[in-house]
Amino acid sequence: MARVPERTCIGCRRKAPASELLRVFRDPGGRAVVWRGGGSHGRSAYLCPNAGCLQAARKKGRLARAWRVPADDPSVAEA
Repeated sequence: MARVPERTCIGCRRKAPASELLRVFRDPGGRAVVWRGGGSHGRSAYLCPNAGCLQAARKKGRLARAWRVPADDPSVAEA
């Protein structure tokens, strides 16, 4: 039986299969990109597909920490 990759939502800290979460990453140009699938480059974080988790991740500074950028970086506000 194949092992299913599990990730943690940075908003609510719920663990779920990677296929159920949205991958939010910062591309090499510094833009925030939402990706539903695998195989993309850049610093990334996983979020549940609801607005509450994105708001919690921004408020608590988890998105900036995951991307390793300052909290006031424009890409964090863009996400």
